[in-house]
Amino acid sequence: GERANIARRRPPLIEEGGLTFAVNFDDYLDVGIFLDHRVTRNLVREHAKQARRFLNLFAYTGTATCYAADGGVEETVTVDLSNTYLDWAERNMRQNGFVGPQHHFVRDDVLAWIRDQRQTRNRWDLIFVDPPTFSNSSKMGRRTWDVQRDHVELLAGVSRLLAQGGHAIFSCNLRGFRPETRKLARAGVVLEDITAQTIPEDFARNQKVHHCYIVRRLPIEDAMAEVGFSAEEIAERVEELRNPEARKPRATAPRSMPAGDGKPSPAGKTPLSAQEVYERCVPSIVAVSAFPDETSEDSYYWGSGVVLTEDGYILTNSHVVEGTCRARITLWDDTEYDALLV
Repeated sequence: GERANIARRRPPLIEEGGLTFAVNFDDYLDVGIFLDHRVTRNLVREHAKQARRFLNLFAYTGTATCYAADGGVEETVTVDLSNTYLDWAERNMRQNGFVGPQHHFVRDDVLAWIRDQRQTRNRWDLIFVDPPTFSNSSKMGRRTWDVQRDHVELLAGVSRLLAQGGHAIFSCNLRGFRPETRKLARAGVVLEDITAQTIPEDFARNQKVHHCYIVRRLPIEDAMAEVGFSAEEIAERVEELRNPEARKPRATAPRSMPAGDGKPSPAGKTPLSAQEVYERCVPSIVAVSAFPDETSEDSYYWGSGVVLTEDGYILTNSHVVEGTCRARITLWDDTEYDALLV
């Protein structure tokens, strides 16, 4: 097929920053390297000198991974949805002598992969995130990607994958991009705009060719104070995280759902119904812990891949829940809801 034919060709090579990259001038609109990120890639290398583990999300052809490896990181993880680009990334790494089991290449939907990793102990000192402006790839199922709409969830998830003291470099090419700094702060995420430092001289007349930020995770109180929330707003948000019911009116079960016997849910709160979870939480679910009966405190856990349908079924990568089931729903901003699903 086309992918095999492209792989068999010997692509032309270019040099940048002491590294060598394969490019393709014939088959794609993008040739394999974004010229406006030349300074950003070098920034990755400089930051990598103080990092051990590097993660590249929406990695494209892995040029940032090469720079991080050249900066001396001990381990790299390169994630993209495209097998073609992952093969290209691996070829670029090999071309520069970066081979071995410490370099990992993962084909996955980035948001789904982040949700899975949040439930592990895997953490990274430096993360590079350069998502597309928009995507409706069939590999994403029914979901689409829009950087303006989805960047808060993305960066909140990325921040949870940072090791203590770590940070991310986030870039996007939407000319009119406006970061939702207040929403991010409510999730403990702060941005430092470094766009001006990352525009190459040959793009100086086009300052909006991309936007670039340093992403850090702070305690919720510090993040919210940094972007100008009042003390009262900060206290309210902290209480919401301690007690999710402080944010929403207490839920009542719809007529079609048994109301239960009045026993408390796992956290002692009135549970949401399946319909209420569907309306409030999808598509922000990170994880579901489901309890097999009304009284059990033993749960079985599902990570990403959770889809909650309007008729109240939970569909996961390998499970379907039918009948009544208590569950705890965790959202991307760490808010938790108890739910009664039917």
